[in-house]
Amino acid sequence: MPTYTSVSIGYQAYVGPTPRSTGTFVYQNKITAIRPPLEKNGKIVEGRQAHFVAQLRALQSVVGNQIPVHIQWASGERNQMDKGCIGHAFGPGLPIERIVSDEVHGITHVILRD
Repeated sequence: MPTYTSVSIGYQAYVGPTPRSTGTFVYQNKITAIRPPLEKNGKIVEGRQAHFVAQLRALQSVVGNQIPVHIQWASGERNQMDKGCIGHAFGPGLPIERIVSDEVHGITHVILRD
């Protein structure tokens, strides 16, 4: 089972345009393995994805380019990156250069481009 990594910054929830908007970090206090494939067929919600990338950059400022997908924020809140947000940020010209995974835990970290 994956474990949470504590970070020294607070969680900033995504507030979307509708009450049904989903967060960019999900499953509060419920750890779930994230497994490939990451391909996404759905439309990118620009505001949601921009919020996710901003959170990645904030995490990068405290942990470096290798960011764990399961986070315990300074507030104590624990959650994980949304699989869809990872998929939309992964690929040529996008912020996530590659993923780190293993057969047991699934994706454990994302590596950002400089």
